[in-house]
Amino acid sequence: MSGVLGSGGTTGRNSGIVKRNSIVLETVEIWRVDTEATGNQNTVNNWEPSGTGNDGPAGSAVGNAYTGNAAKNMTQSSGVFSFPKTGKYLVEFCLNFYLNNGVQRFGQSLIRSTPDDSNFVTVASSSGNTSMSTTSVHSSAIAMTIIDCTDIANIKVHFRSSFANSSTVMWTSVHENITYAKFMRLGDV
Repeated sequence: MSGVLGSGGTTGRNSGIVKRNSIVLETVEIWRVDTEATGNQNTVNNWEPSGTGNDGPAGSAVGNAYTGNAAKNMTQSSGVFSFPKTGKYLVEFCLNFYLNNGVQRFGQSLIRSTPDDSNFVTVASSSGNTSMSTTSVHSSAIAMTIIDCTDIANIKVHFRSSFANSSTVMWTSVHENITYAKFMRLGDV
C-alpha cells in the first residue's frame, strides 16, 4: 500500500506530515545535490528536494514528504537552508565522494549553523577514508546534529565538504539520494 511507513505510521502522498502513534512530524524532508563538484565546497550548492524530479516511477514523490509549501518545508537559497517554523530539528548531511587514480586520505562532511544569519560555525562533522588505488575509490561521511531553531529569520544551516585531495569529486545524482541532507522536525522548542 502506497504511503504506509510501517506499524502505526502513515503518510499521505505529498502531505508534508508523517504520523506515528499520535506524534506528528510536520517537516520530514530529504534534499539532494544534483550536480557533481570537484574539490572543497565551502557551501554545497545545487540542491533539489528529493521526489520532485526524476526519481521513482513517472517522477513520483518517492521517499520524501516535500510539498513545496514554505510553511511546512525547508527552503534554501545559494545552499543556505531556512527552517519553516521554530522547533528542534534533526539535521543530517550525507556526503558521498570518489577519486579516480589517486591518493585520498579523507573526505569530511560538515554541518554549519548560524544564530544570526551571518556567522556560521561547524556544529557537526564526520570523515570518510579511502586508500590508494588505480581505479575509482568511493567513500562517504555522514554528519548529524540537532538544531534548536528559536528564530526562523536568523538560525540557518549550510553544508560544507572538505577533501585531502583537491581532485576528489562529490558524487551526486538527479535520480537518487547519493549526497543529501535530511531534515526532521522533532518537536517544539
